Amino acid sequence: MKSEIKRKKGDPDLPEGVRANRDSSTDYIMVAAGIAHDLNNVLSTISGYAEMMQDDLPPGSPAEIDAGKILTGVSKAKLLTGELLALGKYNAHPEKASDVPWILQETIDFVKAGLPDNIIIKTDTQSAVPMVQAQPVILFRIFLNIIKNAIRSMEEKGGTLTLKIHFLTAENVKNMFYNIFEPNGCVIVAFGDTGTGMEPEVINRIFDPYYTDKPDGTGLGLMVVRRLIADIRGEITVESKVNEGSEFTVYLPAVAD
Repeated sequence: MKSEIKRKKGDPDLPEGVRANRDSSTDYIMVAAGIAHDLNNVLSTISGYAEMMQDDLPPGSPAEIDAGKILTGVSKAKLLTGELLALGKYNAHPEKASDVPWILQETIDFVKAGLPDNIIIKTDTQSAVPMVQAQPVILFRIFLNIIKNAIRSMEEKGGTLTLKIHFLTAENVKNMFYNIFEPNGCVIVAFGDTGTGMEPEVINRIFDPYYTDKPDGTGLGLMVVRRLIADIRGEITVESKVNEGSEFTVYLPAVAD
């Protein structure tokens, strides 16, 4: 099963109403990010008091257990505010040229500390690929979310996450996405895991806000990924088979040499 998330042609060709909706969407994100920032301060206060309660209460007592539940709830709430803040930070800063292989390696190094022993990460990188027009922190956020999802799909039985980077010429990009032309081609990053895979109905909804099939998921991670990729004029496709694994492929417009 394959799913594709595509952008339309450049904004100048879009109807006025569509451009207005995009501007309005950006405004809503900035407002939401501001609220998330203030809410984070409140959550930190709640967390602080809950931790002090735990310290003062007998271990294992009902009140001490309740304090732990408060901390668990605060942690989940901070995951939500963190995703909203990520979107707000992106919209507040201009793009810059970034080195994809370097950022991907930084992301791998970041997750390796908590990587389960039964999961292996392999990389296959083309010797030289162009820079892409995106902030390093945004690419890091995209890569981290996809890698974390892949790891979670393999936690129970273990497996291999294979990361590949290569360059796709402008002509090949045009052949794959007939309504898109990137004059400098695209840098492709593929994330292939040997995890549980997904049913077609799950694939069709994984980018929907708040949709999750995980008990402790927020349903915002992949929504944020899609938004960030679309905003840097990129593409993302998904292929998956149940009990065989999934592959997310990200297409990032390259900059001129």
